[in-house]
Amino acid sequence: KKDPDAAIAMIEKFMADSTAAATDAPFVDLLYEWLGFAYKEKGDEEQAKAYYEEASRRGVNSAFYYLAMLVLNSEDSKDYLNFELYEQLTLKALEANDPRGYLLNYLVLDYIDLDRLDDERRETICKLAVEDLEMAEYYGESLAALFLGWIYEEGQYGEEKDYEKAFRHYAKGATLDDGTCYAALARMILTDHTAPQKYDEEFGYECAYKAMLQGDEDSLTTAIKGYKNGYLTHHAAAIEQFYLPKYEQCMASKEEGFEQFMQSVEEEEARAAEKEED
Repeated sequence: KKDPDAAIAMIEKFMADSTAAATDAPFVDLLYEWLGFAYKEKGDEEQAKAYYEEASRRGVNSAFYYLAMLVLNSEDSKDYLNFELYEQLTLKALEANDPRGYLLNYLVLDYIDLDRLDDERRETICKLAVEDLEMAEYYGESLAALFLGWIYEEGQYGEEKDYEKAFRHYAKGATLDDGTCYAALARMILTDHTAPQKYDEEFGYECAYKAMLQGDEDSLTTAIKGYKNGYLTHHAAAIEQFYLPKYEQCMASKEEGFEQFMQSVEEEEARAAEKEED
């Protein structure tokens, strides 16, 4: 269970210990960024910003990325995004050689009305975003692999639809233990049937199982379906002990929720019928 207040208390206690601070100064510098995470989780963006800025002053290069994300996800950005500040932070992240900096030119695309740009400008912006994602993927950012997979699967941002490229990028993300990428591989194999033919159902259910292990809850149903159909037998012990009971509990909860929903519908219909009679 997330508890940002407990995290803040623990970090501040450590930082107040002068002995610990003196013996591991780089770790203490990183703790300023962690305090930013905790305050962001609490919803205190101003305090989060202050700690990210302090972390960046102390040489924590990844702090520029999180400062940029604060700009991107702030309440004000829904009506007006400060593009100048965002661009400055993006450049600082890239200059600091933070791989996550390469995600930023892609993430900002949702805030740009591409249809209002001329063809040349739109193509330049989209090409830069895709090239930056490729760099981020090269440096091991699984989110970049996920985004690239989606771009090629859907044929977005000037790229032609290419299922093989999409599958290859999702596979790269999967090697980086990204559960959503594993789930995308399973979907392309088992549901959409758009994966390269050499990848069979056995591999698809294995991807669903690994997605489930990485926390992708939607993959639980797919993995259990595969197990009931004779796949994933080498995971039988774990499935029988942990995941099958969890699946049955989820199904029972959904069924109970559906029954409650139908009951409320019937009650509403009965009240409506009574009003008509009156």
